[in-house]
Amino acid sequence: LVGAVPPMLCLKGNINGNGADGEYKCDRIICPEGTWSSSGRASASSSVCSVCPGGTMFLGTTSCFAAVVDGTYNYYQENDWIQWVTLGIIVLIILVLVSRLSW
Repeated sequence: LVGAVPPMLCLKGNINGNGADGEYKCDRIICPEGTWSSSGRASASSSVCSVCPGGTMFLGTTSCFAAVVDGTYNYYQENDWIQWVTLGIIVLIILVLVSRLSW
């Protein structure tokens, strides 16, 4: 999802616990662009939407990724190890295919 949470939706209770403690916040509906949390939203008790260095493009982002910018790595917190394993497998498959084409 991209864009912004409609302001009137932020005032609705009982959506992801929004309003349960008397506070109504858009990030309890979904984390805004440029931020992340492991659940993709904030909660009254523990989870907050943290800023991703360099930003994110989507609402509800659940992790920040390492990115190369100007030849240097920016640090992003990464909680989803499955994405890294999947990326490694894809790279390995590409390398095998390229090596077979070289023969």
